Amino acid sequence: LGGLFASLRRVDRRIGVILPRTRLTGSPARCHRPGAKRRRILAIKVAVIGLGKMGLSHLAIVNALADFEVTAICDSAALVGQVIEKYGKLRYVGKYEDVLALPDIDAVIIATPTTSHAPMVRQALARGLHVFCEKPLTLTSAESEELSALAQSRNLIAQVGYHNRFIGTFNEVKKLVDS
Repeated sequence: LGGLFASLRRVDRRIGVILPRTRLTGSPARCHRPGAKRRRILAIKVAVIGLGKMGLSHLAIVNALADFEVTAICDSAALVGQVIEKYGKLRYVGKYEDVLALPDIDAVIIATPTTSHAPMVRQALARGLHVFCEKPLTLTSAESEELSALAQSRNLIAQVGYHNRFIGTFNEVKKLVDS
C-alpha cells in the first residue's frame, strides 16, 4: 500500500494534478499521537473489495495509515460486511458495481478470488480508479498485459500486491542469489 501511495505521489508531481481529495484529520481514532493537532493532508479515499483473510489484512493496514481513508468495504458475504460496518464504523456495500458508482473513492484494493481479478480491475480502471490488486493479477499474462496497457493509457496506477519484494529478509536472499 505504501508503494501505491508513493506511486500516486510520483504521478501527482509528474503531471501536476492532485489526485486524492483534501480532508481534515486529527480525530483520536486517526491520530498517531494522542492530542495531535488537526492538520490538512491529502488522503487517498479507498474501498476494500473482498473481506477474506487478505482483504481483512489490507483493511487493517490501510485503516491504520493516515494517508488513506477507507470509504467503503465490499464482500459477497453480507454478514461479514455488516459486522464490520457495525463495529468498525465503515460503510458496507454489497455489490461491487455499487462501490464503483460511489462518487467519493479514488482507489480500490481488490482481495477477491483470482478468477474475479481481471473483470474487477478492468471495471475499476474504466471508472478512472487506481487499483491495488492481490496477487496474482490475472490467470494469463495476456490479460495482465491488457490491464497494464489500460492503466497506462488512462494514467492510472495498477499495482499487484507482491509484498514479499519489500521485506528485508527476501532482499537479503536475493542479494545472495545474485552474487
